[in-house]
Amino acid sequence: MSQTHSLQQARSRSLKGTMAAMLRAAERARELAAQTRTAVVVERNGVLEHLRMEPSGMTPVRPSTDPNADKGH
Repeated sequence: MSQTHSLQQARSRSLKGTMAAMLRAAERARELAAQTRTAVVVERNGVLEHLRMEPSGMTPVRPSTDPNADKGH
């Protein structure tokens, strides 16, 4: 069985920066979703949630587990 290690323990410099890069990408996705009034899809405890982002403040407006919530159905 293989062991898992923290990214901070990685020997590669590019791997060490992976978590920071993912956090920046997530923040940018939220900003873009707010600007375009689309949902951000996240997985929490095995459940996909569609979060509508508020343009001011970038806070989730209406979490939904309905995949058709953003299609007007």
